[in-house]
Amino acid sequence: MKCNRNIIVGVSLRVFEVIAAITGQGLICARDVMGKTVGYLHSVNRKVIKMEYEEIKNRLAPCGLHCGKCFAFSDGDIVESSRQLKASLGNFDVYAERFVELLDQPVFKKYPAFKEMLDLFSMAGCSGCRKENCKLFKNCKVRSCSEQKGVDFCFQCSDFPCGNTGFDEHLNRRSVAINRQMAQIGIEKYYDEIKDEPRY
Repeated sequence: MKCNRNIIVGVSLRVFEVIAAITGQGLICARDVMGKTVGYLHSVNRKVIKMEYEEIKNRLAPCGLHCGKCFAFSDGDIVESSRQLKASLGNFDVYAERFVELLDQPVFKKYPAFKEMLDLFSMAGCSGCRKENCKLFKNCKVRSCSEQKGVDFCFQCSDFPCGNTGFDEHLNRRSVAINRQMAQIGIEKYYDEIKDEPRY
């Protein structure tokens, strides 16, 4: 690939994305401090349409599910939104009790249960399936299996699809469908299509 511009990046891809978006200069190569190419981006109309493979891999689990959109993911949208909402609500407990009568809305009686869920969402502590065992599906075998087989995703394994996931029927069907789609259109394109979509 011929690069229109070379830039040096560190651990974060955000600087890379910002430069690509600002310059709008065709294909940009990101290189680490040793000069090794670590990714490519092509910017069109100030919108980055391709993301570094390693960064994508950190957001997608080996089974294909999007860790970045999981409620348990410590760096995800749900935990961030939950913390913001929790901060905005402040000491709403007192007002929820009052609003039952003031607004004639019995639904405010359910605020403690809502707050309990909000507290759970705002305390997410999972680093993602690439860094630790899944905290949602205790019987998941995909992470350890992918490491043993030396593949990033299930579809890259010669045994795919298999019965060694530990998933229930619903989750297994979903994982197989996701992996087949990645195999068909490519990992980068698949991620670009689903990165802003809710997981649930």
